[in-house]
Amino acid sequence: MQAEASAMVRPFESRSVDPGCSMTWWSDAGTLFLRNALGWVAFGAVLMLAFGLIGMVPFAGVLVTALLSPLLLGGWMLAAHQVQGGGALDASGLFAGFRGAHLRPLLTLGAWLAVATLLIILVSHALGLGALQGAVAIDAPADALAHTALRTAMLSLLLLFVFSLLVTAALWFAPALVVLRGASPWDAVVASLRAVRDNGLTFLLYAVVQLLLAAVATLPYQVGWLVFLPVMLLTAYVSYRDVFGEPAALAA
Repeated sequence: MQAEASAMVRPFESRSVDPGCSMTWWSDAGTLFLRNALGWVAFGAVLMLAFGLIGMVPFAGVLVTALLSPLLLGGWMLAAHQVQGGGALDASGLFAGFRGAHLRPLLTLGAWLAVATLLIILVSHALGLGALQGAVAIDAPADALAHTALRTAMLSLLLLFVFSLLVTAALWFAPALVVLRGASPWDAVVASLRAVRDNGLTFLLYAVVQLLLAAVATLPYQVGWLVFLPVMLLTAYVSYRDVFGEPAALAA
């Protein structure tokens, strides 16, 4: 009875993994990528093209990208799970999050992400960018106003950075939990935050490798992103399996 009560309180239990697993995530994602490299590259190209076109719309494009991201990530998780199980990479799998029972919870995650993105934009303009513009004379020690503006800007940017990290942590595992475990949006976000918190050092090392690989992928002409983006997204699935374990069954 006690075990059942505990399961009801925390139905999406995560575990702490060794920090070295951050490297394993990249290697396992690479192995999964190589099972159908051309298919994953095509998927990545579609995402890059779609978000590139949407991003051309001033202001609204950023919000639409945030709204659609969890739906596309949910489809990516389903496609990765299918390939991991020995299945074929179905071209329609990328849009699996737009249909069936997955649509509503993933769209809810997208709406929350859009609101968070809007808050980041508004706060950065109100505090960060405005303060930085006022700190044009930071090389003048006698200019007290400039130094005050600079301190305000740095504090604002730090707060925005922390908020952005929280948003990223909240949504790292959430799409996978929704489509592979049938979690509600709220339960998925809470479980994702808890899992990232319990594996802070692992994710810190992961982020360092991610930045290094992203820098390499950017040269020349960002062609490397055709490989880096799919592999990076597959690390979300691989890390989900490592932290939350094998799903008993797919959500309907």
